[in-house]
Amino acid sequence: MYRLTLLVLVVLLISCTTGPVKINIGKDQCSYCRMSITEMEFACQTITKKGKVYKYDDLKCQMADAKKYDTKEPTFYVANYLANGEFLKHNEAFFIKASDLKSPMAGNVAAFRTEDEATKIAYEKGGERIELKDAF
Repeated sequence: MYRLTLLVLVVLLISCTTGPVKINIGKDQCSYCRMSITEMEFACQTITKKGKVYKYDDLKCQMADAKKYDTKEPTFYVANYLANGEFLKHNEAFFIKASDLKSPMAGNVAAFRTEDEATKIAYEKGGERIELKDAF
C-alpha cells in the first residue's frame, strides 16, 4: 500500500508543471505558427497557472500569442541564448535585438542571464539592448 501511495504521489507531482519543460528540437512545434522548433537559443515557453505548457520557436510568436492572456495568468520563459536548454523568466532576463541574430521568425531578439552578457553580444552582433516591451 505504501508503494502505491508513493507512486500516485510521484505521478501527481510530475504532472503539475511549475517551470519550463524540455523542448525536443525538430519534434516540438510552435504553439503559435506551428513550425518545428529548430533553434534552442530562441525557444520560449508560456506556462499557465493550471500548468499547461505552450512552446514557441521565437519570442515574436510568444509575444503575439500572449495577447490572448490576462497578463497576470501565465509565466513567460525565454531561452538563455548562451546556455543551451536554460530558460529565464522574462522579468529576470536581459534582451538584445540585432539583425545578425537571425531568429526563426525574424524577431531577432535574444535573452541573457546578465546585463554584461547582453551588452557583449549586442556589441558583437551590431545590435542594441532593449526592453521587451519595445521589441515588437
